[in-house]
This record gives sequence, structure tokens and C-alpha cells, in this order.
Amino acid sequence: MRQLVFDNDFKDIVDEKINYWTSEDDIPQKVKDFIKKITDDVIIELIAEDGHITPYCSHCLKELDDNYYCSHCDKNYFKQKDDKKYILNPYVKYINDIEELYVYFYVFDVIDDYIVLYNIVATLEYNHMAPLKYKSLKLGIKQIYDVKKDGLYEHIEGEDLKYSYIDKFYENADGEKINEDYVSNYTYFELPYDSNLFLYVDNLDDLKKSPLYEHSQIWKLKDYFNKNDDLLLSSLTYNPIHFPQFEYLIKMGLYNLAIYCSQLEITNGKSFKEAVGVDKKYYNFMKKHDINVSQFRILKAYPTNNYDLIEFIGTDEYIILKLKDYVDLYELKKYVENNNQAQNRINHFINDYYDYIMGLIKLGVNLKDKKVLYPKNFYEEHDRILSEIIITNNPELDKKIHNLANILSLNIYEDDEYIIFPADSVNSMIDESSQQHNCVRTYCERVGNNDCQIYFMRHKKDRDKSLVTVEVQNGKVVQARTRFNNEITNDQKKFLAKWEKQMIPIFKEND
Repeated sequence: MRQLVFDNDFKDIVDEKINYWTSEDDIPQKVKDFIKKITDDVIIELIAEDGHITPYCSHCLKELDDNYYCSHCDKNYFKQKDDKKYILNPYVKYINDIEELYVYFYVFDVIDDYIVLYNIVATLEYNHMAPLKYKSLKLGIKQIYDVKKDGLYEHIEGEDLKYSYIDKFYENADGEKINEDYVSNYTYFELPYDSNLFLYVDNLDDLKKSPLYEHSQIWKLKDYFNKNDDLLLSSLTYNPIHFPQFEYLIKMGLYNLAIYCSQLEITNGKSFKEAVGVDKKYYNFMKKHDINVSQFRILKAYPTNNYDLIEFIGTDEYIILKLKDYVDLYELKKYVENNNQAQNRINHFINDYYDYIMGLIKLGVNLKDKKVLYPKNFYEEHDRILSEIIITNNPELDKKIHNLANILSLNIYEDDEYIIFPADSVNSMIDESSQQHNCVRTYCERVGNNDCQIYFMRHKKDRDKSLVTVEVQNGKVVQARTRFNNEITNDQKKFLAKWEKQMIPIFKEND
């Protein structure tokens, strides 16, 4: 056990000084052997501008063959090629530009009942002047953390037992920071931004010596941690110490839920269902698939033993779970799988399908008819329903858009490649929105009131195929976007600039 001792000035009592590792010489040989084994197996991949990937040997920087074999080193990397953690993607164009590559490791050290966590950086250095293999390995202590009951602290070298607290704030979807009063739900600690992150696990049993970890069962995660790409410091430090559900979930073999247990509401209920919120008949299913937090939420909202269905719901969990009140999700999954339109744009399709169902409800259509729920030509039906809703809400709107288009036709313009003309109906705007995957259909009322004007820029040879959606206000182009609201090309910009110069501004009557 460490003792309390006087400081150098005999003015205060402090903890006895910890013998921290400070250099490569301090790192235990077993840890060094582990690091060397990992770094010997890494593959270097260069990604060309066209997306083509070329694998290289991390020893000699020679290109690997199709079987990930290096004839120069007589080394086979085949087992590592499918493991992302063993892949290094340096930001260089040519392999001979590589001078250094980095792989990060975390290692626990248990000193009596005191826990230290080291972040070690392994640097692969390359000497291009050497005639033979030119890789060398250098180890450095990147950061030292003290694991304590109230959190994880960054040790400042040279200032004994003075710490700066690691950021425990969680940013929500709106970018707002939630302070540590909310830490029971979200606890994350900073990590090096690198997927090449490994944990040394051979000494996890030593954590049993610490009162902090004696009941945590974290040593059961040895194999799991070295396979997991999303290693969080909180899953090693704060969570096992502060969340009773960590031990419970580990004992149940639900490892993925355990390491993210800060995001779960697990109680001390007497039964599995009371504690976890899911009927125990789903336990073996949860364990078999090692379900994650998102899948667990889905299972609670939509109990099922169909893992493929849970995966499908996870493509857009919020929208699909809203649909469960109107359609059979298994039938919806089959419909999506057999629909080419859906397969080409799955996330957008789910949102469009939800809009379609809400449209059917607004129009009072019978949802028990499967031909209505799952039409053969989905987007034709989708656009027809939206058109009906818009025109039903404002019967004069289509006529107003058509009348405005007659005036805006003064601005029809073309060159050798492109033509631009105004939207002339509600249906034309819905069609544009559907082809472009944008929200221009919501502009119908604004266009009808001439608050803005919508033009379609197309290839002359294919006038029916959407290319660029253009918004004009006061005789000026304010927006021009291609599919999915992407930027237009330089050629398209030049065409619009020429068109804008000769455009006749069409203002509202009261302007």
C-alpha cells in the first residue's frame, strides 16, 4: 500500500510519489512484445484519387500481391486484411513519401491499489537510404492517466499529484454541452483521433487488486476489447467504477451494452425484464448478436427475434419506428428489399415513404389495402398523393403557378448544351423535388404568390431529366443546386451567369 508522507517543505501531507513510466526503458517487456507483434502485422494502404486501394508491407514498403503476401519479406498479411485496426492509411500520395507512422496503445499498470493508465505511441520510422529493410520501432509515453474513484485524471509530468480534469462534457445533436450533472447518461473521455488503437489485456486480472475494480468483472472483456474498434476510455475507467449495471451486463455476457452502459437505463429490478426492460425470452438473442445500444432501444420499442429486421429498423430508427403504428415493419422491409428505387437511396426512400403514408392519412385513404401501402411504382404514387394534398389545401395554387410561368417564359434561355425554363405547375415542382431529392415541393405556395421563382435547368437533349434547381428572387439567382443539394459545376455556373445578365426581373404586383 502507498503511504501518506510529508512534502519537501514539511508543510503538508501528500501521497507517496508514484513511480510512473517515463520512457521506453520503463515499459515492461511483455508490453513491448505485444506492441511489436501488433506493429509487425499492420498493413499500409494507399488510396488513389479514383478510390483504388493498394496494400503495402509495413516492413519494407513493397506492394503486396492479391493474397496480401510480401515476397520480399516472405510475410503473409492475409489474416489482418479484414481487420480495420491493422490498416494504416497515411496521408501521402506515394509510398516512398512515408517517414513515420503511428499506432496507439493503452496499458493499465496496477501499483498496490493504485491504477495508472498509459497511452503509448508506437512510431514506425522509415529510413529510405538503407539498402535492406528500413523499419524501426520507437515507443513513447504520450499521456498518463490516474484512475480514481471520482473520475479519470491527466497526470502532469514533473508536478507530482497535480491534475487537470479530462473533459467529461457531452455534446448533444445541437452542439450544446451537457455538464457532468448529466454524466449518468453520457460519459466520454478524449482519445487520440485514430482508429489504430489497441488495449494491452494480459494484465487486466491485476485490476482485481484494486478496490475500484474488484467487482467490475472488466477482466472478462480481454478478447472483446482487442476486437473492438470503438474503444472508449470511459468503458475502461469511469463506467466499471460508477455504473452497477456494468458488472450486471458483463456477467450476462452483454459486452457491447456494458461498455456503453452510461447510455442505458438499467435498474436493480428483481427480474430480467424489470432490470433491463426487455422480456427474458430475448436474452439469448441479445447475447448471440452482442447487440449495441441502438439495437437495444429498437428491441425495447419493437420486440423481435429477427436480427435482420432490427438491422433494417436501424437504417432510420426514428422514422421507421414511427411507421410501426401504420404498417407491418416486416412487410415494409420486404417491400424495400424488392424495390429498386428504394435500394438505390434507402435513407431518402424511408423518409419519402413516411411522407407518403402521412399523405394517405390526410386524404383518408384505406391503409388496409396492400396495393396502396406498397405500390409498384412508388414515386409516381408518392408524387400524386403530395400533389393532391397541396392542391386540396389550396385549389387555386396550381393555376397561379401556371399563370406566373406564362410570364416567366420570357426568361427561357438556352445555349448549345443547356436550357432553363420556369416551373409551370404543382406537379412539375413535385417531380423536380422527387428527382433531385430536395425540398422544392415545399416552395409551391411561395411560387404561387411570386415570393420567389423556380426554374429548371436541364440538358437540351434530355429536358425531362432534372439537372439543376434554380431559385430566383428580385431578378437574381439565390440558389442553384444539383441532386441532394450538391454544388453545381463550373460549366453550369457559367451558363447561369450568362442567363442572369439577360434575365428580365418579374416582380410581385404590389412591388
